[in-house]
Amino acid sequence: IAMQAVLRDIPNLNLVSVQSGALAIEKLNLHNFAVILLDVQMPILNGFETAQLIRKNYKSHLNTPIIFVTAINTDDKYIYRGYEVGAVDYIFKPFEPYILQAKVKVFVELFLKNQQLEQQALIIGENERREKYFRLTELEVESLRQYRKLADSIPHIVWKAKVEGTVDYFNQNWYSYTGRDEDDSVGSGWQTAIHKDDIGRFLLNWVRSMNNKKPFETEIRIQRFDNQWRWHWVNAVPDLKDHDV
Repeated sequence: IAMQAVLRDIPNLNLVSVQSGALAIEKLNLHNFAVILLDVQMPILNGFETAQLIRKNYKSHLNTPIIFVTAINTDDKYIYRGYEVGAVDYIFKPFEPYILQAKVKVFVELFLKNQQLEQQALIIGENERREKYFRLTELEVESLRQYRKLADSIPHIVWKAKVEGTVDYFNQNWYSYTGRDEDDSVGSGWQTAIHKDDIGRFLLNWVRSMNNKKPFETEIRIQRFDNQWRWHWVNAVPDLKDHDV
């Protein structure tokens, strides 16, 4: 009761009090602690045994400071025993209130500072991940821009399509040649520009290419902007990285 009265005025302190070593160990599964004040004389598990169990079985509390509080066992051999099992300090009863408060306050402030540093490290890590993502996105956008410029500069029709047969990109030559706009082309709309006698064979070759992951070549008729059908030689290459063709 006296210790609680001294410690309750420490800012940002949440004091957890138990009556035995066994109950103290149960609390370790529920909370992180800035410091453990551990009485030497306790039923069933004494302070030394409790400290040994904490250091041995609770890695998350491996560095939690343990201060032994005792009214007996003040000779050197007991003090050495306490340090052997992981104590960082001793407080002897009757204690000086300001000494107890000062020691606990130091560990509480250190604990809060470490939490703050960990939170800052998480924020920095998240910011670095976001920055890396944005850089990669910018590179992808620039690569796509260069790809489209190249595709528009060659005298051929270029598609980029999904494995299920939906096309998500045409170069400008497609739109100029067929007279179709983007709404009429992307997805599966492009298939209406392929002659009805050729589309089935073309899609069959497409499926086979996806299954064996090999390119294919074929001839199909594509309807021109003036409704004339013209033969075209198609060379399709699977993009194994993006699973596109």
